[in-house]
Amino acid sequence: MLLLLGCAPHVGIPNAPPHLDARALLAAADPAVLTPWRATVVAIGPFELVPGRRTFSPEPTEPFDTLVVDDGGDVVRVLADDGAIRVIVGVRREDLAVRPIERVALAQEAANAGMATDDPGVTLAGGTAATVDVHVGSVAHVVWEDVGLRVDGWLADSQLGRVWRYSPFDMDAVSDLVIVDPTGGDGLPPVLRVRDAPDGALLGVARNGWMLLLARGAAVDGWRPVEVRTAAARVVGWVRADAVAASDGYGFGEGVGGGTLEMSDVSWVELGEGTWISVEGEATPFARVTADTRVVLREDHGGTLVVGFRTAWGWLDGVVACGRRTVARESAAGFRCGP
Repeated sequence: MLLLLGCAPHVGIPNAPPHLDARALLAAADPAVLTPWRATVVAIGPFELVPGRRTFSPEPTEPFDTLVVDDGGDVVRVLADDGAIRVIVGVRREDLAVRPIERVALAQEAANAGMATDDPGVTLAGGTAATVDVHVGSVAHVVWEDVGLRVDGWLADSQLGRVWRYSPFDMDAVSDLVIVDPTGGDGLPPVLRVRDAPDGALLGVARNGWMLLLARGAAVDGWRPVEVRTAAARVVGWVRADAVAASDGYGFGEGVGGGTLEMSDVSWVELGEGTWISVEGEATPFARVTADTRVVLREDHGGTLVVGFRTAWGWLDGVVACGRRTVARESAAGFRCGP
């Protein structure tokens, strides 16, 4: 779990969302286009399906990103979407990771935190999972490492917060790519060092062998200007020219993991896309079905059902109106309910 330690507990963000329409976000074709604000959940503590009414799920979790619906102080309402059911939950601010609040340039010296430039230099996208390893006064030294690339530098506390603006770097715009083939020499592991100038200060280290770079000019005295770009980080600097090999193409592999939960001795119902889910006794829904899906049927009261379904916060129960029943598309479900 990636946590930032020793940082300011909360940093206000200009233009942060005061309150977004929860029902509109649940029903939107793509709620992500309606707001740039995100938060990363790193712990599952007490949470709220209804404002002011807390529940608890002892489920462990891996960090996951959410849309921010309402940045409301100690409780932040967020939206999570697993592809079948969208859920809005109020979480404790302390259960959110501290991340760069927008694109930030890392300073190589603590005295320059908050004033660094990114050319040459290192820029992190908002929400990048950097870790604070040193905190001094109002500045923090952060380290970020992913897919073999490691960078570090200094940020001001004002550049860190628990709600952040989504701002990934555009990978589709990368052109004139070259491939680096780092060699450690003397039996050392392969490594590529990116510096702020030929023989200058170290900006980042690549350790995973072959990787893609953007060439920023011809070699000069044995050094070549390059840009390392991932969705989360951008490093502009210089590498040894003999560590760079030209390539006429590249490709990315993509894998999708996951699984389904199979249970015996339970009753199932299929909910149709567009079905709203509420807490019993509450008119305002906290969830919406975005694709036909099978859920556990807890109770059948004719016109209403109590159902259970799996979310990032563990198993949640809710009430759905069921005025129209049809044959389920899945044989395991007893019937289908919903639009």
